[in-house]
Amino acid sequence: MSAASRISLSLGNTSQLTGDYLILEEDAASAELIDQIHAVGKRAAVWTVNTEDSMERFVNWPVDAVITDYVDDWQRVAEERRHEDPLVSLARQPSRLTCGMGRR
Repeated sequence: MSAASRISLSLGNTSQLTGDYLILEEDAASAELIDQIHAVGKRAAVWTVNTEDSMERFVNWPVDAVITDYVDDWQRVAEERRHEDPLVSLARQPSRLTCGMGRR
């Protein structure tokens, strides 16, 4: 399905959601939205993170869960990141100019 044919969802006030998790399609996930979700005490999950590019993107994000069909690939990317130089890893994280201070 092309991005143009997908239906967008307006979240409104995330603090009024009754669930504990908000699950975002990867195209809808942004650092700002994840920070908003965390700010009201909710958890954020991203799906379906199946490509190498998506895994590289979200492994550094402050998401609480990732849904993927390729768990072994996700674990490999996460393990590689754990052994990476901390300064390189920091440079990959979403900019704090567009992303709040995260969970407290």
